[in-house]
Amino acid sequence: MSRSIDFADLPSCPVPVIFLDTHVISSMAKWKMAGEANSIALNRAKILYGSILRLVKTKKLICPEVSTWGDEYRLDSKIREACEMVVVDLAQGISFRSPSGIENSQMQIAMKAHVQNAESVDYLKEWAHMYHQDPITQLLQKNPFVVRFNWAEAAESYEERRERKRRLRDKLTGVKQADSIRTPSFEQKLEEEYQGYINGTYKLGLKPLERRLVGKSPTPEEGLTAAMTLGMHLVFWEKAEGKPDGISGLAQFYRSQYLRSVPRIEITAKLWAALAVYLKRAKAKGSDAADIAMISTVLPYADFLLLDKTMTNLVRDRLRLDGKYNATVFDMSDCDELLAELETIEKRESPLKDVLQ
Repeated sequence: MSRSIDFADLPSCPVPVIFLDTHVISSMAKWKMAGEANSIALNRAKILYGSILRLVKTKKLICPEVSTWGDEYRLDSKIREACEMVVVDLAQGISFRSPSGIENSQMQIAMKAHVQNAESVDYLKEWAHMYHQDPITQLLQKNPFVVRFNWAEAAESYEERRERKRRLRDKLTGVKQADSIRTPSFEQKLEEEYQGYINGTYKLGLKPLERRLVGKSPTPEEGLTAAMTLGMHLVFWEKAEGKPDGISGLAQFYRSQYLRSVPRIEITAKLWAALAVYLKRAKAKGSDAADIAMISTVLPYADFLLLDKTMTNLVRDRLRLDGKYNATVFDMSDCDELLAELETIEKRESPLKDVLQ
């Protein structure tokens, strides 16, 4: 007889969580399409896929989908459908909320801590709210029925997305060129990133007001952006009963260490600063922004992350963010070490054994 347990009340997810970089999903898809592992990379992808799938099926591991996966692999028409099948198999319908959704949840936790003058902030306590649905309830479904809608296709064509990615890459190239003639320390560049976040929030939020002051009407996009940035933060501040009211009180929060403790903001700022300082001569990639968005979203809530070499170097070796967030970070050259971790999990009973009986 199974017994009811409210897993959301636990301090963290009881089932280990693994995050896979988009290039890993792509490699698994290429192996499936080839029908054989005809290279070292595809053989690693094949073995990893089998190990993760077994653990997901036996309720011992969660491999959630992230929204930025599809933004990347759907640009390659040759592997698009195979990638979708890999995601369906491994995620089983379980998915993290969007980066902005998770940031908003963390922001509310930080504001409440600021108002209470808390000595520390526990971002893990809301772990279950970082998923679209309760992941444990989904995992316990015997035959999950996964329905997928690709809303992005209706809003933006693949060529438009490719062009947006190219523009982003060119913009990053320009930023890196400008930074190449400077020699800021990591701490200086990190401070610039934090200030950039605050200034950007003000600019986006106040743009409709600026247009009205000169007799112009804001566009619908500007109004929506304002509501989703500064306007949303003002709502959160009021909900937290922050003082002083309004912009003046919110400005005090922005200047506090509580804002800088928000995982999405902290991890994003540190990764961009690290790219600028430690890899200033590296060629800019259009995927850099997507990689940083994914990592800053999932790192606080994942036990294992399998990243590319660049991001592994920054997250694990340069910034030591894996230790701060109690996660283990691998790249594909560490495949044997990751498989050993997964084998250890496979030998243990499922954390959900009490409710599976």
